[in-house]
Amino acid sequence: MQKYIARRVILFFPTLILASVLIFGILRILPGDVALAILGQESAEGGGGFTEAQIHNLREDLGLNDPLPVQYGKWVWSMLNGEFGGTSIRTNEDLDDIIGRRLPVTLQLALYTIVLSMVIAIPMGVFSALYQDKWPDYVLRITAILGQSMPNFWIALLLLLFMVTIVGWSPPLGYVNIWVDPWQHIQIVIWPALILAWRFSAYVTRVTRSGMLEVLAQDYVRTAKAKGLSQRLVIQRHSMPNALIPVITLGGLEVSTLLGGTVILENIFGIPGVGQGLVEAATGRDFPVVQSLAMMLVFFMLALNLLIDIAYSYVDPRVRYS
Repeated sequence: MQKYIARRVILFFPTLILASVLIFGILRILPGDVALAILGQESAEGGGGFTEAQIHNLREDLGLNDPLPVQYGKWVWSMLNGEFGGTSIRTNEDLDDIIGRRLPVTLQLALYTIVLSMVIAIPMGVFSALYQDKWPDYVLRITAILGQSMPNFWIALLLLLFMVTIVGWSPPLGYVNIWVDPWQHIQIVIWPALILAWRFSAYVTRVTRSGMLEVLAQDYVRTAKAKGLSQRLVIQRHSMPNALIPVITLGGLEVSTLLGGTVILENIFGIPGVGQGLVEAATGRDFPVVQSLAMMLVFFMLALNLLIDIAYSYVDPRVRYS
């Protein structure tokens, strides 16, 4: 087990470095010039033009005239020393302040989604397996398939359209922290959390159902039933622990998709998280913000997958490197 965990930890760092190189490189090969975009906006607002000297000075201030390896090294060092990429080239706000303000909001939304999904999905998966090929099973399977097939943004737009035009109610526009006003906070985050939970729980429900069907067909389960144990004890003590082993891994991998889904829904519902910050920064070509926020999302995805792999090795001793 120690060898397996050590290899997973060692592989974490090259993967993280490769992801940082890809994020940095993609932002540098995009068409257009950041300095020209900034000066163009300033000249449009002020009614004047800009000179070559101004372009050169701005590129020098932004560090764009440095060789790419030097720019990458400075960015990596700033991520390690707590500056997280320096400052925004649009607002001059420190990136550690931006990340400290936006990251907890996204993680909070993801936590709500995971808790809702697990509370709903695992009982639904078990119930569907117990009533295999009967009408409750068909209803739950259709619901899960719909949750996986329909895009989150489409569901969000339909929900807002229905709530505004039919019910005459819309979520509050301003985001409020749960410690300030819990009720208004719930009104803001409950809809994106439910939409994300539908897709996430649909996946977990199907995995739980498949795992339960496989476990219920095992000999030790039939032996437990033959000994006279009640169905509740058979499910709780013999079936559930083994059926939930694949849920840990596959459900954890689906969390990456969950974090990606927050990018769109945060913009639709006006939630000031990492997703909204990414879109705003990308629109304004604020590449320090884009690359730092994207790197934070990648880091949390990889760290989560690492923790799941380690947990899986404890849950299932058969998981080993050959």
